[in-house]
Amino acid sequence: MDRSIVKQEGTIAEFKKESAGARSDRVDVFQLEEYPALFSRSYSGINRLIAPNLREFIYQPPPPSEIEDVYYQHPILKSKKERLVTFYIPAKDLANLNSTDDKIPYLYLKFKSEPVSSVGYYLDTYVYVYKTYFGVLATFISLLLFIACCVGAAGRYQHNNLFLGYVAFIIIVHVLIFIF
Repeated sequence: MDRSIVKQEGTIAEFKKESAGARSDRVDVFQLEEYPALFSRSYSGINRLIAPNLREFIYQPPPPSEIEDVYYQHPILKSKKERLVTFYIPAKDLANLNSTDDKIPYLYLKFKSEPVSSVGYYLDTYVYVYKTYFGVLATFISLLLFIACCVGAAGRYQHNNLFLGYVAFIIIVHVLIFIF
């Protein structure tokens, strides 16, 4: 995946957060001043709570006398320098940058003023690949195969505390992967 994505830079002109309800995925959509295309990313599970709300970094805060939900229907943008971002898109979507019909997926959106981390980049890439390319199905199959192997070996190792601790650890790791 690392070889098939391209770094892009630009100035955010518009940002919105879309959601179909309390338990649905959060979808962040933004548009750059340089391109008419929309850039989109879906966050699910705990990631939708951990991923930062970029609206606070792009728009001026609402005045104290203004109701926040009403203000964000027509917010005021921060200065152009504060809205400069870098992010990555799939190389196959470079041709769609001038199309208004497509939503292009993006990875690792960072403001130019923020520090960049290789760990953060690879973690964001992992989460994107996991959700996009059947990661949940692969993890579920892995868990089922592991449980089947444990059931097959349980007769011989059922009183071994190290074995039982390892089984519990692996099951917890699989559950945590499902949550994120």
